[in-house]
Amino acid sequence: MHNFLKKIYQKFRIENVSKILLLLNSMSIIFGIVYLLSIIVGIVYVLIIWDIFGIILIIALLGNLVLVYLNSINLNKTTELGNRLNLLCYIYLIFIIFAMIWVMQGNSAYSSTYSYLLIDIMDSYIWITIGYFGAFIFGTVIAYIDFKNRDNRELWSREIKGDLKPSDKTIKIKKKLKKMLRIICYFSLAVGVFFAYIVITDPITYRFIWWMAMFIPQYGVFYAVIFLSTAILILKTKSKKKHPRQYFAVAIIGMTITGIFMAPLMTTPYSVYSAELNFADAFGGNWRDDIPDNVESKYFMKTPFSLPGYFLGMPAKYCNIEEHKKFWDKDDIELYFDAYWPMENVKSLPGRKDGNYSVIIKIHGGAWRYGDKGGREVLINKYFAAQGYAVFDIQYGLHYEKRELLPTPENVKGDFDIDDMMEHIGAFCKYLSNHTDKYKVNLDSVFITGGSAGGHLTMATGLAIYSGDYKEYFGDNIKIKGLIPLYPAHPSLDGKKEFKYPERYLLDEDAPPCLIYQGMQDYGCAKVSREIKAEYEEVDNDDCCILWFPLSGHANDIYDVGHFRQVFIYYMERFLYLCVHEDIE
Repeated sequence: MHNFLKKIYQKFRIENVSKILLLLNSMSIIFGIVYLLSIIVGIVYVLIIWDIFGIILIIALLGNLVLVYLNSINLNKTTELGNRLNLLCYIYLIFIIFAMIWVMQGNSAYSSTYSYLLIDIMDSYIWITIGYFGAFIFGTVIAYIDFKNRDNRELWSREIKGDLKPSDKTIKIKKKLKKMLRIICYFSLAVGVFFAYIVITDPITYRFIWWMAMFIPQYGVFYAVIFLSTAILILKTKSKKKHPRQYFAVAIIGMTITGIFMAPLMTTPYSVYSAELNFADAFGGNWRDDIPDNVESKYFMKTPFSLPGYFLGMPAKYCNIEEHKKFWDKDDIELYFDAYWPMENVKSLPGRKDGNYSVIIKIHGGAWRYGDKGGREVLINKYFAAQGYAVFDIQYGLHYEKRELLPTPENVKGDFDIDDMMEHIGAFCKYLSNHTDKYKVNLDSVFITGGSAGGHLTMATGLAIYSGDYKEYFGDNIKIKGLIPLYPAHPSLDGKKEFKYPERYLLDEDAPPCLIYQGMQDYGCAKVSREIKAEYEEVDNDDCCILWFPLSGHANDIYDVGHFRQVFIYYMERFLYLCVHEDIE
């Protein structure tokens, strides 16, 4: 055992680690430049090299933190170079925390931007570029200095006293700064422990935890880096000899929560595996044979998940966009929609049907009380519009409550129940029926989609139109091709029982196919998803598929380029194609 540990220690010598990281950081920078330029021009060729790049990226990112820790326990800080390198490691650990936040912020801002103009998306790319490339350039510098000075015995031996002799005042200032930093980091690490608890616990137990769970698992990789950096900062400010228990406790906590935050990403292979099984079980084992190779290669994602895309984003597809178009003006509210449709009516577009575009109507979530169209959906709306779909992201009147939990425009606030909301959605359907020529839409090929409350209204709208019993709401010339509810809920508001629980009253053996996104940690909505699936089976309708995502809570698709969202879009675009071309009926 002793010899084994000795071999491990030899492998993790500064010389070996710095040499490897010098190469990996350099590769991450070069590949990152190529990938980001391809996003700016709107083309990302999905090759196996990008999968390799993703692995390199993660190893380099976490490896840099390992190297910084090795520096902290090996550097002779009484030398001039050792003192400077130690300071550089402090700066790097603080910088990489902000870098991860900037990458998250940049991608989120890019996903919600309507414009294609470089000046409008420049701020997003600035955040992403500074965060991503700063982390790896910093890592390259530290690895280079370490490797260049690998034989400098004075730098790496603490037994040799260097010439650096700081004044008493300098020592006092350093101690105060370390103490302040340690306090901040302890608080930050406590937050990290709480976030990690949210990832693995039952979030429905407490409302606040359920709410927080929306913003954690899909960002897990970023939190892993942030809180591992925080733990290392504490270790750098603490003496292992004076406080061995505290030192090792922090180290264990840091590594444990890092593993927990990485877990949602690590479940991606299982998510894809189970999705393949469930998709084939619902829509046939040979469903891939129904999608032409030229459609797959030209329009669809080649792999369910791209790790470089998680950090550097995905390209925004080009399409026509019409923002904030009014379709309702009464009952003291005004309702608007955003429209996205293809720039060119190319015959091979996946969503093109009988010369026109299939329709996707998107209904936002927000507990039937809050929320708005647009936001994080913009990037995905562009994506499907470029595939030949006319996407309509709509508003509806809300049962507004004063404690505003989501940004909500004044024009949708009211005291509306489920029946009213269905009337509003129906009004848009009638509006669309009167404007088919403008958007070149095919009303015989319509899909409804939405998340949470929008998932419920997706089922209610789609099945109500399908039933043909509510023409006074929706008109009589729309045919539903498919339903795509994401983590659907059941409402607590008043309304017709058929509208509140549509799967119980409006389903039959010929009802439209259904593809459901559902996080396994989102227990309340998971119950609703299971009920929808069970009701389909009850009427001998096999065309319902749930895609399950381990460690995913409610609304964990809000990070558009996150692993949950990417996997779902991969199967959603194929589901849409199969429905449009009647390979699922």
